[in-house]
Formats: sequence, structure tokens, C-alpha cells
Amino acid sequence: MQYRQVIQSVFDSIRSALRVSITNRVVYTRTIKVPNLTTAGALDADDAAGDRFIIPNVPKSGIIVSAWLFDLAAQTVQVDLFFSGEEFTGGSDDAAWDVDDADLDKLSHITFTNADFRSHSDNSKAQVDNLGIGYEAPQGVLWCQLVARGTPTYVADSLSVRLAIAEDLP
Repeated sequence: MQYRQVIQSVFDSIRSALRVSITNRVVYTRTIKVPNLTTAGALDADDAAGDRFIIPNVPKSGIIVSAWLFDLAAQTVQVDLFFSGEEFTGGSDDAAWDVDDADLDKLSHITFTNADFRSHSDNSKAQVDNLGIGYEAPQGVLWCQLVARGTPTYVADSLSVRLAIAEDLP
């Protein structure tokens, strides 16, 4: 089954389960590289992996149905993607992730577990489907932060993220 067929199937399931009016349009974001990844030594568990970044040009309201994490360093470590349609205080690369109390209720997250990864000789890819995570992004931007839950050793520009979003009706 191709990705688009999987996404369409997820969309149909969400629409049926939620009984909400959403368009039949699934938007795929650009693949976004995570900025400023540490390249000297391993991260500690629960450290920010790279700096906060944005995913631009997302629907102002939608449901995230699938997410991909591309790992060119083949570390295959559990990673959480925290995101919000509102700006929040992000972490600094290789620093302990500590959510500001004022930002906690803004954030949603997607977890890429070790089991979600498929390893290859020098890279790996994680994919999670059937998410059904609704959001609002009045500016058409999602602010994001990756947090490593293990002790990976990444190289510069080695992590990227992509989302599939079912766009709400205007």
C-alpha cells in the first residue's frame, strides 16, 4: 500500500469516527531539517535535539494524520516532537528539555518510538500513522521542538520531520 493510500484510509477513518466536516484534502508539509543539532558527543536522555523550529504553510486548522522522522545518522532512538500553533519557549540543543509552565497547555506531541523506526545501513526512518491530532495554527505555522529520550549521537543536518495533515473546512 502506498503512503497516499494509507493516509486516505486514515482520513476516512477519522472522518467516520469523529463525524466532523473536514475536506478530502490531505496536505503534506515540506521535509524540514532540524536546526543546530549537536555534533560533538552524545545527547543526554531528555535533552532537546536541535533548536526549536517551524513548519511553515500548514492549514490554519487541521488534523495531523501521519508523521515521519528521517534520521540520517541512523541512531534509531525514541524522539518526541512537541508542537503548537502558538509560539512557545523552545529548548536549546543538548540542554535538558524543561517546558515553561505557561506553555504546557499549548503543546501537543507525537512520539516516534524505537519500534517505529526502520533501519538501513547508514540511516533510518520512523513513521507513525492514525494519529488524529487536531490543532489550530492561526498564522499557518507550527512551532516544533524535538526531544531525544535516549542518548543519540547525531551529525549536523541529520534529523528532518514531515507531516500529513487533513485540512479542516474554512
